[in-house]
Amino acid sequence: MTFEQIKGDYWKDKYHVYDISRAFYGEDCILTGVDPQTAKAVRDRNYIRDKYGKYPR
Repeated sequence: MTFEQIKGDYWKDKYHVYDISRAFYGEDCILTGVDPQTAKAVRDRNYIRDKYGKYPR
């Protein structure tokens, strides 16, 4: 299984995209509604994009 960093606290594997900073607050790290196949870092911004738009929305 591959686990790769997208940007900052955003990570992905082939099934999910994760925001590991949410674990600090006791929240679920899996980002629902974000496509791991198309999730990419946005240069010089603090968010990621996928085929549905940007996150955080």
